[in-house]
Amino acid sequence: MNLLSSILENTTVILILIIVVFAVIAIAVFAIRKFWLKPKNDKDDEEKIVEDDLDKYLEPINDEETQHEFDKYNEELGKDYKENNIDVNNSSDEKKD
Repeated sequence: MNLLSSILENTTVILILIIVVFAVIAIAVFAIRKFWLKPKNDKDDEEKIVEDDLDKYLEPINDEETQHEFDKYNEELGKDYKENNIDVNNSSDEKKD
């Protein structure tokens, strides 16, 4: 009992014990998240969520004139990308050499 009371009276030892306890908790949480809770492929899930949200709010184009305007815009956009040597299929907008 004397040993326990002498340890608890020393504030440095109490501070070190608190730090060690929190360090053990932090390492345990890290290990659980890293090894037991495997992250799933978030990119595919995010794309699906975005498509679902867009489908909720966007309506299909029924007007032929409006569809023609969109097609015309997409052709012009493609020409602009070709003039600037930008690959439309590439996600980054960097110029090719």
